[in-house]
Amino acid sequence: VLCSFICAVGITYALFTTIIEGQGKQMVITSNSLKVIFTDTNEINAQNIEPQWSISKTFSVENTSDKPFNYDIIIEDLLNNFVTDGNLQYQIVKTSETGYNMTEYVDIPKSSVATDSTIVRNVAIAAGATQEYTINFRYREANYDQSDDMDRTFSGKLGIVNGTSIARCESNSNTLECKVLADNPSVIERT
Repeated sequence: VLCSFICAVGITYALFTTIIEGQGKQMVITSNSLKVIFTDTNEINAQNIEPQWSISKTFSVENTSDKPFNYDIIIEDLLNNFVTDGNLQYQIVKTSETGYNMTEYVDIPKSSVATDSTIVRNVAIAAGATQEYTINFRYREANYDQSDDMDRTFSGKLGIVNGTSIARCESNSNTLECKVLADNPSVIERT
């Protein structure tokens, strides 16, 4: 049993080991199945945010394997202690033919402690395909006092992780997780 456990841990570690290449602005992160290229950096460190503030991050995801793959887009170490709702938002726009696309802006999840937060689940990518994205972040101007958000923090790192829920559900659709995913395919975050 101990040998089986050690082998399973070793194989799992080898499957998801990533390699980070590049210096300065362009960063390439690869695993056995996906290659992620950030045009500038994957870090978000916004300070002195005020109404009409915005930034954009561009990146591409390339499936270097010979089979389709699913992935999640996350913000690692997300810190967002803004108070108001509906002001600090993001939108993901695909700039390639395939990939995930949002037509509206949605609120960035709140987090007073640095935590990983999934912002998109189970994006399908075909074997050998490349998907390109721009993520737009903004603090919109509202018609009311927004001073409660002064001196607040928004930071984190964009990342890609293995999206396994759909694959698990194809082989075992009788679980609660699969039922929730099937009934609510467009819900980004689940608690």
